[in-house]
Amino acid sequence: MIKKLTNFFCVFPLLTAFAITHIAAGDQNHPPTGSGKEKEQIEDCIDKIRRKQKKIKDEVDEIKRLIKDRKNPPDKDPA
Repeated sequence: MIKKLTNFFCVFPLLTAFAITHIAAGDQNHPPTGSGKEKEQIEDCIDKIRRKQKKIKDEVDEIKRLIKDRKNPPDKDPA
């Protein structure tokens, strides 16, 4: 009797978890359907993000250059 209960309490939760995982994974296998317009909007959004990233990178490079120039000032001419 105890052996049957142990099997029930050990095997049943494992089988239940496996079944739930299998069902949940089966729901995710279908790719989302999207129209061409949605894809264009996504591509436009990605393009805008890339342009903003490039602009930020350029600004960071400019700030680095200014800091470097400030740390290493050109020699002043004695007048």
